[in-house]
Amino acid sequence: MATYVALLRGINVGGNNIIKMTALKACFEAQGFTDVATYIQSGNVVFGAAAREAVVAQAVEDHVAADLRAHHGTQLEHHDGAAAHDGALEPMRVS
Repeated sequence: MATYVALLRGINVGGNNIIKMTALKACFEAQGFTDVATYIQSGNVVFGAAAREAVVAQAVEDHVAADLRAHHGTQLEHHDGAAAHDGALEPMRVS
């Protein structure tokens, strides 16, 4: 099992895109990710997954982002590395 980190930009910044970390953790756990932990109120999430990196990234983009949008009104975008976007998704394998 690999460890990943998702850096959700624009979460809880300046009173915008407010989401409780318990809700964010639940979004990741609902997708079957394991050992989910959030860091303060930053939107940074560390989690485990047995799937390949591309599959994990797609699951975060498709399912976690949709859940956040539907239940919390938080809109996230994929970050392509070329320019920073508020609310960008960047799941990266760290081990």
